[in-house]
Amino acid sequence: MILRPQIKNLPKSKTGFIVNNNMKTSKILKITLTALVTLGLSSSPAMGADPYSEPAPAATTESKTKKKSKSKDSVKSLLKSSRSSISKKKWAQAKKDLIKADKLNSKNADVKNLLGFVTRNMNDTKSSMKYYQAALKIDPNHLGANEYLGELYLKLKQPAKAKTQLAKLKKICGTSCAEYKTLSRNISKYKK
Repeated sequence: MILRPQIKNLPKSKTGFIVNNNMKTSKILKITLTALVTLGLSSSPAMGADPYSEPAPAATTESKTKKKSKSKDSVKSLLKSSRSSISKKKWAQAKKDLIKADKLNSKNADVKNLLGFVTRNMNDTKSSMKYYQAALKIDPNHLGANEYLGELYLKLKQPAKAKTQLAKLKKICGTSCAEYKTLSRNISKYKK
């Protein structure tokens, strides 16, 4: 719907535009037109632009999308770097990378799980427990977090709780998945 002002009895020029020789009105029109052009409102459908053309993409949406993809790429590269450090048993470097990744995306169960694994290998069982529980809060069926929490229970001399984790793994993936087999084997080897 196009709103048009109701202007009556004003003289028109040969081209059909309203003519008003009042100086104040002239200044107001100039200021209004300048404002419309500056704000980009002169190309709205009400001003005669093509109403069927697609609107330009919003800058805020695009920048948020770029930030998200950058953070995902960063988390991905930090996970890759931390796994490389873990394979070399460079626990401090792996932890540093994982903490950065966790700051970028605190809802990533893989990051929390690996933080639990690294801190367990650094003998920080309290932090390890916190990270495994956080991973399982995000994804209760996370195979690695369930297995590693069972491993932590063995380290804490709580084999009954490790068996509870083994039962959870059995429900999630059966007895043929690697996580079940590894935890089962470690429970069998466990000595009080």
